[in-house]
Amino acid sequence: MIKYLAFYGGWALALLGTIAFLLLFRPKLGVRIFCDEAAGTIRCELRVSRSFHPMTVYYIWIPVDYVEALGASPPARFREEADRVIPEWAYDGARRELVVWKGRLNIPSGTTIELSIPARHPKAVSGSLVFLYECRGLGGVGILSTWVHASLNGAQ
Repeated sequence: MIKYLAFYGGWALALLGTIAFLLLFRPKLGVRIFCDEAAGTIRCELRVSRSFHPMTVYYIWIPVDYVEALGASPPARFREEADRVIPEWAYDGARRELVVWKGRLNIPSGTTIELSIPARHPKAVSGSLVFLYECRGLGGVGILSTWVHASLNGAQ
């Protein structure tokens, strides 16, 4: 009886410890954006931190008025969805209609991947882009699915 209690109790403690660790030290996706007027691109550097597993960016959300002002088009491996999104929460402090770029960009842990967004006027607006991403663990089991806001042209 004591053997079973020790065995299953150990497994329960390991599971609770893993859950607590993931809640306190969630995997993160860091995004830095640089606008290159000469090349006509918005360069996004994406880096995985706090994870041994790769992450995948599935969507990029950008307000319709930003797309028009920037003269932006979807980056390679992404395409514009026909439907627009109006989130329930305020985007950059206002309710905005968003363009959804859908694709799949895998980012291995410990490496920096650069994503280039073509734009005729990369410094036309300041605001933020939203990258929706997912982190999967062993066996393809989802650990985390969330988003990160990345500031464009020094917006906070």
